[in-house]
Amino acid sequence: MTTELVIKAFDNAHSSQKPTEGLVLHTDLGLQYTSSEFTQHIQNHHIKQSLVRKVARTIMPVLNPFIPY
Repeated sequence: MTTELVIKAFDNAHSSQKPTEGLVLHTDLGLQYTSSEFTQHIQNHHIKQSLVRKVARTIMPVLNPFIPY
């Protein structure tokens, strides 16, 4: 997954959901989410980023127990 793809997905979600100010976006520590380009892009939309280290191992198995993480 590239930074460009993540930014496009963010833009699609942002335009369709129209979030209110104060939104916190939780992401993992992937390079596409920690890139200066993505960080600046979400800051331009007044969104704070929360970087979470173990999302896949703690949350995802609960959401979809059939995929090995």
